Amino acid sequence: MKADLQKKSWKVLSSEIVFSNKWCKIKKDSVKLPNGKVIDDYFITELGNIVMVFALTKDKHVVFVKQYRHGVKKVLLELPAGIHEQDEVLEIAAKRELLEETGYVARDLIPLGRVVDYPTKNSHHIDLFLTKDVVYQTPPIPEDTEDIEVVLIPLDNLLELIEEGGIFVTGTITCIIKALIYLKVI
Repeated sequence: MKADLQKKSWKVLSSEIVFSNKWCKIKKDSVKLPNGKVIDDYFITELGNIVMVFALTKDKHVVFVKQYRHGVKKVLLELPAGIHEQDEVLEIAAKRELLEETGYVARDLIPLGRVVDYPTKNSHHIDLFLTKDVVYQTPPIPEDTEDIEVVLIPLDNLLELIEEGGIFVTGTITCIIKALIYLKVI
């Protein structure tokens, strides 16, 4: 199957960065499709890669963050997550993000895998983790752009919240489903 996927890959003829700041880069690629067609202006957004944590308390509540997301202009319910540096150990980054955003401490992390979000136009990925028996240690330390409310949701309510649209961020839903499968809840 891998050879078949490679056969259908696009050939990059040229690539240039047309915008860059600390949050993202936008590349303009010229690509040749397998059918021979050339697209001279295919834009790719390069965002930072993300770690996300499904943090479960001893009393079976999941730690969420509620915060405004300007891209969709809504307050959203999400699992704690954040960008990790390229050379940073993923587990260290995941523990740091959980602590900074929620004040909860994770001991052991269970990797749930890696997913991509909107691979048509974005190049980043999300590394998903599960941690159990988290303990509240300190008030959150949000970044300047964050106004976070920590919310604890009973494990048994998650699927209903997704079904009703109370949780609708793709990475968060994926992490929840993978965690529930690991925990043998579904």
